[in-house]
Amino acid sequence: MKNKINWIKIGLLVLMVAGIMSVTGSVLANGGSYEIDWWSVDGGAGTITGGEYELVGVVGQPDAGETASGGDYNLTGGFIPGLSEPTVVFYPEMDVLGKGYSIPDGDSIPSIEDDTDFGSVDVDSGTVVHTFTIENSGDGDLNLAGIPHVQISGTHAVDFTVTSQPSSPVAASGGTTTFEITFDPDAEGVRESNISIANDDSDENPYTFAIQGTGTIPASRTPLADFDGDGDTDLSVFRPSTGKWYIKDQFQVKYGMSGDIPVPGDYDGDRDWDVAVFRPSTGKWYVKDQYQVNYGMSGDIPVPGDYDGDGDWDVAVFRPSTGKWYVKDQFQVNYGMSGDIPSPGDYDGDGDWDVAVFRPSTGRWYVKDQYQVKYGLSGDIPVPGDYDGDGDWDVAVFRPSVGKWYIKDQYQVKYGMSGDIPVPGDYDGDGDWDVAVFRPSTGKWYVKDQFQVNYGMSGDFPLPVRDTNGDGDPYQ
Repeated sequence: MKNKINWIKIGLLVLMVAGIMSVTGSVLANGGSYEIDWWSVDGGAGTITGGEYELVGVVGQPDAGETASGGDYNLTGGFIPGLSEPTVVFYPEMDVLGKGYSIPDGDSIPSIEDDTDFGSVDVDSGTVVHTFTIENSGDGDLNLAGIPHVQISGTHAVDFTVTSQPSSPVAASGGTTTFEITFDPDAEGVRESNISIANDDSDENPYTFAIQGTGTIPASRTPLADFDGDGDTDLSVFRPSTGKWYIKDQFQVKYGMSGDIPVPGDYDGDRDWDVAVFRPSTGKWYVKDQYQVNYGMSGDIPVPGDYDGDGDWDVAVFRPSTGKWYVKDQFQVNYGMSGDIPSPGDYDGDGDWDVAVFRPSTGRWYVKDQYQVKYGLSGDIPVPGDYDGDGDWDVAVFRPSVGKWYIKDQYQVKYGMSGDIPVPGDYDGDGDWDVAVFRPSTGKWYVKDQFQVNYGMSGDFPLPVRDTNGDGDPYQ
C-alpha cells in the first residue's frame, strides 16, 4: 500500500522539503510499502499521528536530528527532537517621588511641591530633613548600582547630606525604598546641588535631579549699622546740625534736619541698613527712598526693630509717660514705666525682637515673657548684643565712670573713659559683637583688638547706637 503524507506541521519555521533536498540529497522513508515524496514542516513540536504513522516531539531543521520512528516506518534526516522555549526578559522601571509627586529624571527646576526645594533655613541653628521614595513599577527587580547608592554633587554639595541611604534591590511591580537628605546651609542665600542615583533601568541610568534650599540670617543677627550689606558694622555718624549722614568709604547724604532722631535700620529686608529719621515734633518717620508715615508723638522714644521676625524692621515707639510700646501693624503692650530705658533685642535667639527695658534706678533688666535679672547700677548704659556669637543677645552694660564693660556670664573689660559713647557692633564680620567706643572730644573711634580711626566730630551721633530717651542725643 502506498501512503502519501503531504504536510507535517511540527515547528516554528516553514521548511520546504524541495529546498532541503537540494542541499542534503534525498530523504529516505522506509517501512512497509509506502514513501514520503513531499513534506514540509511549519508547525510546533509534539505528537502528530495519522493512519499508520506517528511523529513524536520533533521540530524541523535541515540536516540535523535523530531517527524518528512509529508504526511501520522510520524517518531519518531533517529533524531534531525537543522544543526550545523563547527567552523572557524582565525589566525594571524607576521613579523617584517627593511628597507623593513624581520627580522626573533630569529635572533641573527644584520645587516646593515635590520637596526638591528645601525652603528657608537658619544658617546658624537650623536644619531640615526631606524624605524621598524610589519606586519600581517594572516587572524586574531594580538594582541600585552606586556606592553609596545616592550621591550629591554640585556647587553647594557640602550643605546637603544623605542621612539615610535606600536599600537595594527594589522589588518589581511596585516595590519601594526611601532615602533622606538633610539641608544644613553653610551661608546665606540660595544653595544648589544635584542628586545622582546609578541603577539598571536602561533608560534612566543614572537617575538625576536638582535640589536647592535657602540659607537665612534673621535680621536680629545682622550687624548694626551695616549700610552696604557686607556683614560688618560700618563707621557712620549723623550730624544733627546739618542733617547730614556720613558713612565711611561709602557715601554722604543729607536726610533730615536739626531735632530729628536718626533711626537707621533694615526696613526693606534686603540686608543693608537704610537711612531714616524720626521727627518728634510731628511724630513722623522718614525712611529714605521708601516711605513716610506718622506713628508716634512728641516725647515718644523710637525703638525700631524686627518684632515679627520677617526680615525687615518695623516702625515702633516706647511711650515713657505710660510705659506702653506701640509696634506698627502688630501690637501695643504695657511693659515698663517712666525712667526705664527701652532695650529691645533678640534675647532668645528665635529671630524676632523682644520687648525689654533696663531700669537704672535698680539696675534691673526686664525681658518680656522671658526673665528679670539684676545686672548693672544707676548711671550704667545698657549695651545688649550678641557678644559670643551664639545667636541670642546678651545682657551688658558700659559704666562711664570707670570706662568698664560688663558682659553677663562672659567677661568684664576696661575699654574707654568717661565721656566716651559705647558703640558695640560686629566690626570684623565674624558673627560676635566687639567692644568699641566713640570719643566725641576727638571724633575718634576705638574698636578693641582691631583699629582706631578718626571719623566724625563733637556733636555727631554715632549710628550703631540709639537715642534712649528721645532727646536727640545717644544714651542720654
